Amino acid sequence: MEHMFKVNQTAFQLSAKAPSYVLFMEVKNDLLAVGASNNDIKVYNADSFRMVNKLEGHKGFVVGLKFDAVDDSCLWSCSKDRTIMSWDVQHGLGDVAFRIPKYTPLCFDMSVDGKYFVVGCACISGEDEAEAPVFVFERGVVDPIAVIEAHSDDVVRISFNEKIPHQFATASMDGAANIVDISLFETVEEVDDAITLTLMADSSLEKVGFFGNSGEFLYGLTHDERLVLWHSAPRGDDEDELLSTFDDPRGMIQGFEASYLIDVLFYDGRLFLLAGDDDGNLCLCHVNMASIEAVYLLPEGHCNRVRCIFWNAAKDVLITGGDDTSICSWSSTPPQKTISPSKNKRNSDADHEIDFEKGSIEGGEKKAHTKTHTY
Repeated sequence: MEHMFKVNQTAFQLSAKAPSYVLFMEVKNDLLAVGASNNDIKVYNADSFRMVNKLEGHKGFVVGLKFDAVDDSCLWSCSKDRTIMSWDVQHGLGDVAFRIPKYTPLCFDMSVDGKYFVVGCACISGEDEAEAPVFVFERGVVDPIAVIEAHSDDVVRISFNEKIPHQFATASMDGAANIVDISLFETVEEVDDAITLTLMADSSLEKVGFFGNSGEFLYGLTHDERLVLWHSAPRGDDEDELLSTFDDPRGMIQGFEASYLIDVLFYDGRLFLLAGDDDGNLCLCHVNMASIEAVYLLPEGHCNRVRCIFWNAAKDVLITGGDDTSICSWSSTPPQKTISPSKNKRNSDADHEIDFEKGSIEGGEKKAHTKTHTY
């Protein structure tokens, strides 16, 4: 198992008395946006980690971030205050673009073309049944263009297909993942009929996401740490959408004692699972149809649980953030200059050079280095 090393690190902490946990990250070009548990959003230069602006305006927990598809200086955010805001990140100015009626948002995503915004909400139990709606907004239209009521428990993840802008998936604590085709809204009698596929995980879902070169597959991570892989389009009558189920992914990782699973990423035709241990070390694992193989160790970047990751394919950088108030980036590109580590982190930022194991990431040999910076 090869090593990867930190190339940058920042502590997302306003004060010693008020630590903020890193929950969401989004990158576009040279900008890194970070959402934390104190409702704040901070924007950095993604290379130097120098802060560009602090965005203040939400009055509730931020549940998602997304950079605009066209305007590089525009960031979108959704909050439990029932608003979706658009921000000018250079000037720190924000406006409410959409309001979510009645229900509390739990997750948010935007289509890759920037046309659609989707919000998943917490469940409200009624007299007859429980409702956990999904609101679909269209740019330039104030009210939702659709409200989908197909889940019976909290909707905890929305994920658009980057290859098909009008398609998104929902993950719910009711154990179902629904795939929705927005292009069908105008032709179906009921908006729920735009659900092209319902996939069952047999336990509460925490995360879903499309993968594959054409976005033809879907992964699901459950709260009891199972990994499920499906086809994302309906199969024939005698064919199953299920590709593979891993009931104990942590137990399949050899050479690394994983304490928890973080998320899945797809890069260069291969699927990877990121896991962490109790000491803050991370392990990147290659997922095959029937096995999970540890390929890279990411050591000593964090000292607590990692909550979120972002893979910046353009720069070959993996960014991680979590409960230790830190953000770390892990890259195959050497740093331009040395930056001092945060005082509450271990000093592991000496330059290193490795060869990526041929076959673990297609495309030849690559090298990994490290640097550090303070939030």
